[in-house]
Parts: sequence; structure tokens; C-alpha cells
Amino acid sequence: MARKRADSFRIAIDTLRGELRAGRHAPGARLTSNDIAERLSLSATPVREALYRLAGEGLLQERHGQGFFVPKLQEHDLIALLQLQLQLLLIACEGGRSGAEAAPAAQPGLILNGADATASEERLLRTLAARASPALAQHLIRIQDQLAPYGIAESAVVGEPPSDFASLADAVAQREPERLRHALRTVFARRIEAAPQQARLQEARSIESI
Repeated sequence: MARKRADSFRIAIDTLRGELRAGRHAPGARLTSNDIAERLSLSATPVREALYRLAGEGLLQERHGQGFFVPKLQEHDLIALLQLQLQLLLIACEGGRSGAEAAPAAQPGLILNGADATASEERLLRTLAARASPALAQHLIRIQDQLAPYGIAESAVVGEPPSDFASLADAVAQREPERLRHALRTVFARRIEAAPQQARLQEARSIESI
């Protein structure tokens, strides 16, 4: 029974995390354990546990007496998360297991594919996160999960990966820490500049879903 419950919890949390990252649920949408359990053919208890876990990770908001809601990030929230992600990535480039020395080299030709610019950038940033300490990597991955739905809007705003992203991919492949830090600052300046429009696009989605 305990094994079955653990499996049900894993199905629920993996499915919900994937849906939230993909933007399947509009910002501000309410998620209920009973509806999800029925949709996934699971009991409500492991689904409820998954909702609490995702709320603890910042992918959902728990409102006392009301349930769980998809976060609706304002412009300043989005910019703050991007700035925090940048600072953590810069820290990941420092120290003994820095960006020049740890993890396999990235291959720009494999990272940059115009058909899926958002996923390409995500894979590259996860490569950098993997070079950090486990604790730092955990924080970086959590921020990436929180930003993932907005990455879809970012792709609509920015379009194909620009040249600064190509420079970042090359710096990762060549294991050049100073160049990598410069490329990170350039890429994130572009992302932060796009944040206001991203926030407006997501706000429009939440209004349409009402």
C-alpha cells in the first residue's frame, strides 16, 4: 500500500510540475485535488500531497481556506527572479568547480536549435546549474521551474535565440569563465528587458481564462 501511494504521489507531482512548467494552467487558475485526482485516475490524498510540495517549491500558491493557485507574477517579481537566477549562475562560475572545470562541455550546435529556442536556453542554463554545488544547483533548478511558464512568453517576445545566446553557448563549450560571466550578463540584460512584455502577455492569458 505504501509503495502504491508513493507511486501515485510521483505520478501526480511529475504530471503537475510538467503541466505548470509548460504553462498548461493560466496564471491565477485554481487547482483542486479532486479534479486532478479524477483526471489522473488517482486518489485525492497523494494529489493533495503533491500540491503542497509544489507550493513549497514556489510553483503554486496556497491560500488559506481557498486552495491552490497558479502564481501570477507581476513585472517586478519576474525581474527579481531573473536577477536572482543571474547572480546564482555567476556564483556557479566561481570556485573550484567553476564553469571552466566541471561538467562536460556543451556543444553549441546541439544547444541552438531554432525550432525550440526556449528549450535550448533551458538546457544550457541547466548545464551551468549542474556545475554548481548540489545546494546551489537545487536553488537554480527551482528558479528555472518558476520561470518556465514565462519562458514561453519570452520566446514570443524575443523570437529566435539572438547572437548573445550563441556567444553564451560558445563560452560554455570553450570553458572560458570570464567570457562566460560576460555572456551571462548580456543574455540576462536581454531577458530582463523583455520581462515587462512577458508579464503583460501572461496577464492577458489569465484574463482570457476567466
